[in-house]
Amino acid sequence: MKLHSKKDIFYLYKYLFLALIPLIIFGIIKNGLLLSRETSSTYIILKPTIYFLINFALGFILDYIDNKKIKIGKYLVMLTMLFMIISINTSIWLLLIGDLLLVLLLRFDKEIINKVALTKLIIVGVMFALHNLSFTNVMEASGSYVFSFMDLIIKGQIGGIATCNLLLVAILMISLLYNIIYKRNLALISILTYALYFGIISINSTALFELIMVGTISNYSPRTPKGEIVYGLLLGIVSAVLCNYVSVYIGTTIAIVIISPLRLLFDKIKLFR
Repeated sequence: MKLHSKKDIFYLYKYLFLALIPLIIFGIIKNGLLLSRETSSTYIILKPTIYFLINFALGFILDYIDNKKIKIGKYLVMLTMLFMIISINTSIWLLLIGDLLLVLLLRFDKEIINKVALTKLIIVGVMFALHNLSFTNVMEASGSYVFSFMDLIIKGQIGGIATCNLLLVAILMISLLYNIIYKRNLALISILTYALYFGIISINSTALFELIMVGTISNYSPRTPKGEIVYGLLLGIVSAVLCNYVSVYIGTTIAIVIISPLRLLFDKIKLFR
């Protein structure tokens, strides 16, 4: 079973946060600054920046309180990931409720269900109940974007606030493969399984990001090599099916919530040791 020191975990958190910065910048530009062409609302243009700063400040303060020093820790990384995968249409009050819920779940964490995916799913459920569930920004909803294949890769896909660039997500995945603590086998197997179902050119950037980042969060995924393999296969298959029949924007999220409790099973059964 893989066990890492606190120093290793903090190194991973720092690595993950820094690796997310290009996607965050792209998401702020695509879902914020570019909307100046379609709207005169300063709030809509600055919305992704405001949301990021809220989650950054909250995560930074909580990590400082938790570690008694300035350090990139679990709160900053988890809150940043939540910001990245939610819809740009999430209301600020719902973002704040989601942040508070995630913080409470992390504070009293039993390491059973993936808390980031669970919080996103709850936010999506509230938006669905309020008839406000959409992942398109103002320009996309108005039809101002005409998507070609290269548009989807370079200019950005519809998806989470900062998970909308397939090329940057692919670069993120490649960079993570060089991190010795990152669960690369789990990620690669889940992505390969997902791609075999959909075809490599049909992979959505948000689904890919969640397989790479959310599904591999250390506390909610297997710690054994064989456990990672089985978990990755299950995650890829269930994600592909749910993305196909439910929604490409939340299929992987649902799959992670469903499958993450099985991590305990894979860690305990001797077959996976």
